[in-house]
Parts: sequence; C-alpha cells; structure tokens
Amino acid sequence: MKWTLFGIAAIVMVPPTASAQLDAPWLTPVLLRGQQVIEPGLFVDHISEYHLRSAETGVFLLRVDGSERIFGLVAKSGEEFRFVARNGEAAPGGFVERLRMPRRGQFFINADTAVAFSARTDTDLYTLPPAAGIWYDQGSGLTLLTKTGRPAPGTDGSFIVGLSQYDTLEEFDLLGLSDDGEVAFHAYIGGDGIDDTNNQGVWRGQPDDIRYVMRLGDPAPGTQGVFTAINRAFALPSDVSSHGLVILAETDDATATSGVWVHDGNVFEPRLLIGMSAPGIDGTFEWFGDVTVNRRGQYAFRAAVVDAEGQSTTTLWADRGDGPELVRSAAAGAGPFDAQVRSLFGPTIGPNGEVGYLLSLRGPIGTPNSPFAVAIVDDGVRETVLAVQHRPAPLTGDVATLMHWPGFDATGRPYWSLGLGENARADGVVYTMSDSGEPRVLIRNEICLDINPDPALQEFRAFTRFSIDTYSEVNAVHIGLNAEHAVARGVYIADLGVFTSGCLADLDKDGDVDLADFAIFSGQFALPVCDCGDPCGADFDGNGAVDLGDFGLFGREFGRVDCLQ
Repeated sequence: MKWTLFGIAAIVMVPPTASAQLDAPWLTPVLLRGQQVIEPGLFVDHISEYHLRSAETGVFLLRVDGSERIFGLVAKSGEEFRFVARNGEAAPGGFVERLRMPRRGQFFINADTAVAFSARTDTDLYTLPPAAGIWYDQGSGLTLLTKTGRPAPGTDGSFIVGLSQYDTLEEFDLLGLSDDGEVAFHAYIGGDGIDDTNNQGVWRGQPDDIRYVMRLGDPAPGTQGVFTAINRAFALPSDVSSHGLVILAETDDATATSGVWVHDGNVFEPRLLIGMSAPGIDGTFEWFGDVTVNRRGQYAFRAAVVDAEGQSTTTLWADRGDGPELVRSAAAGAGPFDAQVRSLFGPTIGPNGEVGYLLSLRGPIGTPNSPFAVAIVDDGVRETVLAVQHRPAPLTGDVATLMHWPGFDATGRPYWSLGLGENARADGVVYTMSDSGEPRVLIRNEICLDINPDPALQEFRAFTRFSIDTYSEVNAVHIGLNAEHAVARGVYIADLGVFTSGCLADLDKDGDVDLADFAIFSGQFALPVCDCGDPCGADFDGNGAVDLGDFGLFGREFGRVDCLQ
C-alpha cells in the first residue's frame, strides 16, 4: 500500500513487526499497587480511597502488605510516605479503645501535609460504650481535636455524642480541612434538655478553638421558623476558611420548608429557599435537590418550579455568584432533537461555573419511542452536546450507552464516559475535549498502559473504574488494572492539556512533524486493533486502530515546527 503525502515521494506503509507498549503520557502515577511505602518490605496491596492536593501531596486509605497486613491512612509528601494512623492501634486522647479506620471521605490533607480524619474505636471491654473522635496530624503524631463526651461548644453544657444516635454510633462527619488548619464537622449532641428537636449541629475552627455554627432548634435565617433537620452539610475540600460551609436544612416555616444556607466564618445566611420566586420564570421553587458545589463556592442544583395554576416543571439551575440562574427547563423542549423531554438529571458544576447534565428524552432515536439520553455542558453562554445514547460513540463507531452526566477537570474542560455496545458497562471509554471542541479519547477499556513499576507485571489493561475528582486542585484518577488475571489499582494525575497543546503527530518528540515522524507512523499503519504489545502512539483519534482517520490528522500537522512552544 502506498500513500503520497503533500506531493512528497511515496512511502510504503507496512504493518509493524516490532513489539512495544502503548504509553500514556497524560497519566502520571502517584501511588500504585506493589509500590514500596514507608520502609523496605512494606508494599501497597489495595487503595480504598484518597484525597490529593497535588501530585506530591496526598493521603490514602489503603492496605499495606509486609511482615504483617496493615490497614491505615498513609500521607505522601514528595517521595516520602508516613503512617498517619493504623487500624487497631491505640487511639490517642484518653481512649482505652483502638482505632477503626474511617469511612470513605472522612479524611483530608492540606498544603502543609497536615491530615485530619474522623474515626470510631473498638474495644474488647463490652461494658464500654462505643466512642468516636477527630484527630489531627502534622507529622509528629496524632492530636485529638474532639471526641465522644467532650463539651459541645456553644450549647450550654451539652456534650458531643457522634454522628449517629447512641445505639448506632459512627465517626463524626468531617467536612473539611483548610490550609490554615481549620476543620469543620457535623455531629450529634446529648445532655439535659437535648431531644430530637435540637440534637444535631455543625462546628468549625482551629484544633484549639472549635466554634459553634448552628444546630437544630436555632432560628433559620430568612424564614419565620427554626431548623428541624440537617439534610446535608459539607465544606469545599481544604478550603473551609476561604469558602465556608454549605448546609442543606429543613425548617418548620410552612412557606420555606427547606433551603441552602452558607456560613463564611462570620455570617450565616440563606442562599436558596423553598417558596422563593424562581428568577426569570413565572413560578416559585417547590423542591430542590442534587446540589453540587465547586471550589469557588458556586453551586448548581435540580429543582421543581410550580406556577400559579399548580403546574410543576423540573428545572436545572446554577448560582455563579449573582443568585440562581436557569440553565434548563424540561418545558423548553429537546432543542435539536425530535423527541419529548422525559426528565433532567444532574447537575455537576465545573470550576468556572460550567454545568454538566443529562437530558432524558423519548423519541425516534433508536427504536420508535425508545428512551435515550443526551450529555450536555452549559457554560453560561451556550449548550454543547457531548454524546447521544444509541448513536455511534465519537471516534470508536460503536453504539454508545450513556450512563453518567459529564464532569470537569480542574480547568473546566469537560470529560464524559460511555459504555460501548447495547449491554456495555459504563466507563468503557472516557473522553475529554480539545480547545477546538473535538472529542479526544482519554482512556478506554482494554487499552494497554506501560506505567506500572513492577517488572513482574508487564502488560496492563485499564478496566472497571475511572473517576476524576473535580474538587481537587489536580485531576486525580483512580484506575483498576489487570495483567493476566492479577488485579492492581493505582492513583494517577491526568494532564488533559496533553490533548490540547503541542502536536499529536510529533511521534519522536523532537518538536516538529517531519519525515522521521512519518516513518514511525507508517510502521504502525493498518493495525486492526491496538492491543498489548502493539505500538499505537499513532492512534491519534483513540479509536483503537491506526487508520485513515489518523492519517488525515497526521497530514494536517505535517510540516509544523512549533510543537514545543
């Protein structure tokens, strides 16, 4: 087979004979199964959960194998690792019990590598009641912040119980840790005069200065009632001080039964209330839910709006700093699609106020009247359709199964996942978007990754799990990997900018796209499937093969000399 490129002499393109691994330059490993940590002889066996501040700073809930099997929290600072706490060790701060490691999400690390975590304790002494606490570590050992039985600040003699009622005690609900060392948490309290009307609250502050924020029974600002339930309370990770707390709560005010309140360290005020007029449309908020918040304090939510005739419509909203703005109403129709709107799902919100959601439709795509979904991103100016269920998936050609609404990386670039085939699992392919608006495959099922340090595990295929932590300052990725039935897992940093700068066709990485790159491309051309052991660096469109589509992309970049700028 011969091709002539821009009038240059014909070059023969033949299938490759050499064997090489496909690398993943957009993925930088942070912590992998089999990696040595803490000291010689201790190796990562399983990573349950993590929180990252950067590629160099993170805390991991993991199992470590060595002379003994240890389950605990491990903090990373550069190339150094340290145990923060271990399952079964003594619980500092006056406990006779041993630590039980926290649930997912109950630990944070800040820029100074200080770690805060919430955990409960176990004991062999059955006469002792269960206990819980919050601990703080800066590398010199654990310090207790608060625990079961301690006074609850601002409550006139009440004491801390924990997250749950007395007979089902769990750890405290830790909400965040700021870079200046402030923590925030939600807990139950007990004592004289405490009942179901006033037994929950939210606190924040430095380890030696925990301050009261609110609790059930307090007057609810913006309403004529008091708080009757705390449905959800959360802080933006690592930014409690600068961005404050977001609290979803209910009241006994019949006209403002629930809402969103924000505490910025001094002022506690409402941002959204049931019964409030819906801006820009004729109606009032009937209910709301699915609230998501970004690091700047902007939030998005799904709500029903009821008009004067009692007709209810599902809507999506975003508050980018000037109050709620309508993103999409189910009554607005399906845009370019010849279908009926069934429902709206999501939303997610990006770092610049971008909103991602699913539009569920019923119409002619696929079989008559079959339901399908559309993934959409709204940046406040226009809507962009990312993917449509039952239509060919971008670059791969397979029928798409759409199961999740879009997310965003730390710069606001969307990513979304598709299953492939009628019965495909989610996350078969994960896409991102280039600056020009073209989809790019970030990673897909059955792709080889030459990024594991263990020489005994040479060939890896990505599968099952792919997620990016939108709230992190980095694009943290947790991937399941296997090699000949052995399972490994790793945490990586995903640099989506790899897809938007430089030259894809600069295969030899020398800063230009010339005949040397074309020689590499020709050696990879006509691979039917980019599988383990095959060189696939020239699979620019990510469809699993080096084909005419990639040849067209190569032709567009041929002659460029600015790839390193």
